[in-house]
Amino acid sequence: MQVIGEGLQMTTYYPERMCCPRCDNGFSYMAVGSYNTFGATFYTDGYIEGPMYDDQGRLFRCPQCRAVGWSDEFTCEDDDEGDEAELGSVFDADVGPIPLKDYPTLLDEAPWRGPDEEKYVRIAAFWAANMPRRGAPELPGPFSAREERNLLALLERLDDSPGDRLMRAEILRETGRFEECLEVLVGFEDEDLDTVARLIRELAMGRDARVVAVPEG
Repeated sequence: MQVIGEGLQMTTYYPERMCCPRCDNGFSYMAVGSYNTFGATFYTDGYIEGPMYDDQGRLFRCPQCRAVGWSDEFTCEDDDEGDEAELGSVFDADVGPIPLKDYPTLLDEAPWRGPDEEKYVRIAAFWAANMPRRGAPELPGPFSAREERNLLALLERLDDSPGDRLMRAEILRETGRFEECLEVLVGFEDEDLDTVARLIRELAMGRDARVVAVPEG
């Protein structure tokens, strides 16, 4: 096991074996055992960034045949974990969950098996598109045509749960549809998300499309 940080402010990793369902190639990577949000920054688009926050993705790409699949598809038939010493420095290996920055390109491969997984991929692609916008002091430029297509498809996948409703409002705000954003937030009540909803509402009223950090408290 590898540990980053100390005390409560730490992230733990352990070696995990994966097997490709297409070519049977076996590989190992350092999976997250535990993480936390100490010192993390929360943004209006729902993205969390922190020194001890590592919410590894659920999609993997086989390092041999390059097939894409979900973590529950890359299971090995045997239970032999192998000798940890033989795994080597897998923490630095080019294997493991597909990084967030690569999710926009996954849209062409449509690796989802149902609507929930499609929503997962599209949210990740949305967060990746926001990387250069997140926390920027100036108003962002428009989304590309490809990014807009993803957002329109994502809007269709969002339901009426508080979290999805808030993301719908945020997407509408970031795309300049401020009145529609405010309409979505009418009557919104959720104790855990009230601070974010209030911030999104204030930004929409000011016709501000920036992706900003949510104040603490």
